Amino acid sequence: MPFRKTELPSTMQVLRWARDLQGPTAPKGAARLLLQAIILRANQNSKYSCFPSYQTLAADCNMDAKTLKRAAKVLEDAGLIRRHVRRNRSNLFVVNVGLIQQEHIKREVERKAEREAREREAGFAEFGGFEQQVISSDGGNENGNNVPTEYSGESAFTIEESL
Repeated sequence: MPFRKTELPSTMQVLRWARDLQGPTAPKGAARLLLQAIILRANQNSKYSCFPSYQTLAADCNMDAKTLKRAAKVLEDAGLIRRHVRRNRSNLFVVNVGLIQQEHIKREVERKAEREAREREAGFAEFGGFEQQVISSDGGNENGNNVPTEYSGESAFTIEESL
């Protein structure tokens, strides 16, 4: 669901989107863990920015600071974060929520198309997921299967041939 410019998604929503990233822009290993740690530390009110040191992130991720510096470079090259080194050696990280959201929406559209294709292959019509059967005048459907012309029960009806 797209958000208006004034409405920011929650931190947990962005974290879910980042978790579900797939494809060439999806971070792997240390980069994925670092992205999640940055998102959790980011302030939603300051447009998902935060300024932890690599030592703080290393403690969050249980990894070495050098590994996280390489992972930050990977995330920056992928466009998922922007980082700025400030004079006091504190880093400023800004999460690119727009790109993460775009990737999420693209993935949802692909999933929907795949689901619809599977339903079409299974013979389902667009009528609430029920299979559409065309009944011919001789009591069989278009596949040649015999369909009973009378049903018992409360809603019993008879299919009659029309001339």
